[in-house]
Amino acid sequence: MYNPLLNTFLIVADCRSLNQAAAKLYVTPAAVMKQMNALEDHLGLKLIRRSSQGVTLTAAGESVYKDSKKIMRESRRSIERARAAEENAAKIIRIGSSLLHPCHQFVKFWNENAGNPEEFKMKIVSYSDDQILSAAESLGKDLDFLVGTMDSSFMPNNARFLELWRCSLCIAIPTTNTLVKKRELEISDLYGQHIVTVKTGNSFLLDNFREMLKLTHPQIIMEDSSYFYDMDTFNYCEENGVLLLTQDRWHNIHPSLKTVPVNWNFSLPYGLLYAEDIRPEARTFLEQVRQLKATHNLQDTNGYSRYY
Repeated sequence: MYNPLLNTFLIVADCRSLNQAAAKLYVTPAAVMKQMNALEDHLGLKLIRRSSQGVTLTAAGESVYKDSKKIMRESRRSIERARAAEENAAKIIRIGSSLLHPCHQFVKFWNENAGNPEEFKMKIVSYSDDQILSAAESLGKDLDFLVGTMDSSFMPNNARFLELWRCSLCIAIPTTNTLVKKRELEISDLYGQHIVTVKTGNSFLLDNFREMLKLTHPQIIMEDSSYFYDMDTFNYCEENGVLLLTQDRWHNIHPSLKTVPVNWNFSLPYGLLYAEDIRPEARTFLEQVRQLKATHNLQDTNGYSRYY
């Protein structure tokens, strides 16, 4: 099967610009460059040259470019045939999973509470957090569901969300900060502190929350992260000794950041993101999840922390 990094290469080649390719892929230019380096290392070939005028292809790059689209087309057909054969044999549910949006929390809930959990087989499809928007675009095609707190203004228009329970909004504290000794924070503890938050415009709910904090607690210094959170965001906070607005389910992401609850009344919805038009098997699965939600009355914020 084709290397998925070829898709990044084709977009870079068509755009002739890392910045324009990054905009199309909803990632940073640095992430595009990292993917290009990985592809070149994998092939043992130099594919592109960078200059002040943009990106040009090497002779090897021109050759790979000409063959890549045919390779990708044939590979997709092969995968579609294999997927059809697999799905005819069993009810396969394809769930995306990443470091910050892991599916094991939901799968554990399903396995412990479904009447017949073996009726469906879970196929876990991994993706990187800097490709969350690309993963969302593949819903209904290569993926059936994404799991987590999917409150982004950039999600596809045909995406739908089933809330299952709530995640508490917390603060991740570097071990060098004196606040790390506290078991719970008051909002006043955050006065004078730098807090990295989701970039303005990425989340409707968090935008409203930030505005409320600015109006009522202007002593808190808030700093936008770059695009969406990834491991680099957590590393940045640890290295620079600043706080991070986070969720209780991310308490074990970084060993040098302690996740501490805050005495404020704010949480985020956790659940399944899916396409409006989904496969019959996925729709049957979704209806069973809805029934589980109704049966278990998943309303409280922390009642399902055991799945984290």
